[in-house]
Amino acid sequence: ARPGLSKAELLRRYPALGDDRTYGRCLSGDVAELVVGKWLVAYRQVQSLLELEPDAEDEETFYDDLTPAIKLRTAFTEIAKERGNARVIVLLGWPGLGKTTARMLLAEKFGLRIVTVEATRAWQRGKGGGTDKPLLRAIARSLGQTDMPVAGDELLEEVVSLLSASRRLLVIEESHHLCPDGLDVVKTLVNRTPGEFLLIAHPRLWEKLESKGYSQCRQLTTNRLGHKITLRLDKSDVAKF
Repeated sequence: ARPGLSKAELLRRYPALGDDRTYGRCLSGDVAELVVGKWLVAYRQVQSLLELEPDAEDEETFYDDLTPAIKLRTAFTEIAKERGNARVIVLLGWPGLGKTTARMLLAEKFGLRIVTVEATRAWQRGKGGGTDKPLLRAIARSLGQTDMPVAGDELLEEVVSLLSASRRLLVIEESHHLCPDGLDVVKTLVNRTPGEFLLIAHPRLWEKLESKGYSQCRQLTTNRLGHKITLRLDKSDVAKF
């Protein structure tokens, strides 16, 4: 109802919902003769696409026409339709170029579709490693989970289950603080969950990902990468300010 579509228009635009009869059964809860798992996946995918439909009443947000916001919104809209593994956006830029503002505008537009955590140097231990478990705990907390397993493998399974419940965009701010094990966890989550991933970081994150020490998570810069955005000072944005 929110995008203002009739039933016929909805079924024509989103054939994954099935025919008129199947759609009627799903709405009424009469699913005894349906393969529930198959249709649940299909309907969740369509729900994710519908959440990208803008409300007609939405007012234009201040800063929404600045370059970082436009680039990030465009990239997310594209990978939100991706059914393969290229569901990672890497947003790079030095402080003050609008990375966090772009993320906040995206969250303002798409609401609960987006989950955000912030990595920190405090997660690191020893020689800069050990960020995998803190990352998993932060994700679980952001999804409302307070009672978490201690063992790393159980914690991973818990986060996979939470992120698989519906398609979400997981945003990791300050992701340059993640060690190879932490970024390897991101790669695993991409492989095992249906949503999108946004790594926001200083440009040195890309240098790390391309280095030998980070070879275990190289997929994040190859076949898992949907978009790489590198922000620079834009004269047109300065003029708008």
